[in-house]
Amino acid sequence: MKQQFLRLRTLHVVPFVCLAFSIIGCNKNTPSGSPAPKLKPIVAQDSSKSAADPIPVITVTEPPKSVNDDVVENTTTSSTQVARAQTPAQVDAVRTVYLPPDDRPKHNEQRLNAAGIFRFESTRLKLYTDIDAKIARALPPMVDALFDELQSYFGKLPPMRSGKTYQITGYIIGNLAAFEATGMLPRQGLSSYHGRQIGRRFWLHDQSSPYYRKHLMLHEATHCFMQATPGVSAPTWYMEGTAELFATHQATDGKLAFRLLPYNEQDFPGHGRIMLTRRENKKIGFEPLANIIRYEDNEFRKRNECYAWSWALSVFLDKHPAYHERFRKLGQHTTGRQFQRVFQQTFSPDIDQLKSEWAAFAADICAGFDIERAAINFERGRPITANAASVEIESDRGWQSTRWLLQAGKKYQITATGKITLAQEPKPWVSEAQGISFRYAGGRPIGQLLGTLLPVTDRKHTAFTQPTALGTNSTIQPKVTSTLYLRVNDYWNELADNKGSFRVSVKLVD
Repeated sequence: MKQQFLRLRTLHVVPFVCLAFSIIGCNKNTPSGSPAPKLKPIVAQDSSKSAADPIPVITVTEPPKSVNDDVVENTTTSSTQVARAQTPAQVDAVRTVYLPPDDRPKHNEQRLNAAGIFRFESTRLKLYTDIDAKIARALPPMVDALFDELQSYFGKLPPMRSGKTYQITGYIIGNLAAFEATGMLPRQGLSSYHGRQIGRRFWLHDQSSPYYRKHLMLHEATHCFMQATPGVSAPTWYMEGTAELFATHQATDGKLAFRLLPYNEQDFPGHGRIMLTRRENKKIGFEPLANIIRYEDNEFRKRNECYAWSWALSVFLDKHPAYHERFRKLGQHTTGRQFQRVFQQTFSPDIDQLKSEWAAFAADICAGFDIERAAINFERGRPITANAASVEIESDRGWQSTRWLLQAGKKYQITATGKITLAQEPKPWVSEAQGISFRYAGGRPIGQLLGTLLPVTDRKHTAFTQPTALGTNSTIQPKVTSTLYLRVNDYWNELADNKGSFRVSVKLVD
């Protein structure tokens, strides 16, 4: 049977040193207190709790209230400069950057236990909750695994001056009244938000979906990591999109995988990001790249779709072979005005291509979308001579440049020959360029040869969202001079099992 989804490969990156993160656009009042002592884990009694149905995340992120003067011994030197020092003299001249002191409050755990709230602890997370102990006990180790992934991707956090390991505190709330009575909620409350993060602490309402409970926890824990040190002003789309990126997870054989594009929505209940984007596509169309990177803080409080599109852009950049490394390195430039400047410098050389590829992905986003195989190798075409030219169009890839430049007003005949195989089981699905009429993708038979014209000067960036059916034989007459791109029609999550290619010829019609 033809595969209905495709698992995306996890990309490995080289970490950098001492990443400093924070968040912008939120209230900076933060509850504070004395550092909490290391306590032995409390064994909680099992209890069953009811919870609200899972719906897309709404989260408010807030930076620490203040930073002590001794956090950074030399504020003119970044932590990455420490790593670049080459000699002992240079090392001595560069001072170490430290994380802010641990300001998490102490809690009267005897009082909490009486209220049905218990503590579950791992290296990276101290969790207070009133949910079922069997469920709660498995959550802190997930945050440990998340921090390992974050540090592998972004680089290690600066050290604590105390020498202790950086740890955060989380509160997963089943009975809101119990947490209110014990004074464990933030001063501003939780309001209608599912999650809230302030400095080294986060709060979230329990969820009926086991997956989404973990997703929200990992989302807020990612914010804690990215806000571990002060001074960051990266845009909200990046902060929220990255939190969503790392929160999208799955456990396989006891090992957690992060940064996933769900390959089916049934295994990620409550995630809802693909559903939100597809729903908006049907109503008003996909969100252009330029809109997403200009999202304001208050838009996230009004539209869940902002989270969905920020996640979609983040996962697209993270999984795309041409953009992954550039996206990852943005994390080194999140302070002051660095981010916007570096983003522009990094992506401006091929921004038109990025906008076009983003449009192709965003317009047809689906579970298991094969971003790697759909990646476009942009090659500008050359004019067709009097003789016919030909090219092979592979069936297991997305849009492919023919390297033919079709001139405005002239007519061209396109001819496709050969056969391809679109599935292997229960038997091979063999197709010629007109396609197989018993199954359709995008309203057209799978296996059909599709074409689009990318103008030499492309200002709309929608060419790959408006394909034309070509089949075995067709004639086209461009309105503007353009490079011809072709692909074999199929679902974007079913490219991997396709075999073979079409030989496509073009000739100028007199």
